[in-house]
Amino acid sequence: DTLDEPFTVHPNQNVTGAIITFTDRMARLSGTLRAAGGDVLTDQTVILFPANPSLWSPQSRRIRSDRSSPDGVFTFRQLPPGEYCLAAVSDIEPGEWYDPAVLRRLAAASVRIAVAEGEDKRQDVTISSSQK
Repeated sequence: DTLDEPFTVHPNQNVTGAIITFTDRMARLSGTLRAAGGDVLTDQTVILFPANPSLWSPQSRRIRSDRSSPDGVFTFRQLPPGEYCLAAVSDIEPGEWYDPAVLRRLAAASVRIAVAEGEDKRQDVTISSSQK
């Protein structure tokens, strides 16, 4: 996917064998963030990032963050299809989620999820007290 790993085409260079596919069928992932006791967790950061570490690049379109709403809901729109990790964190600075060391730490306690092209998927997340 050249949107994730660009390549260079030089002037007057012929490119053969390339297939260009356009889609307007991006995926959506939403869910509710809850404490182990069932209470919704509000105003918490939820991070979605690729399961494949080779896609952990600065400003990647596959790395997203959202804050849980007053009813605990988080939503990620316009997602490329793929395998993702979903993690909730209470103490993270904006942009820190692009740091591979942070993503490695989050991946260990994350929920793995796959989204397909055009899919509207729901994945609730329950946080144990040790994860807060």
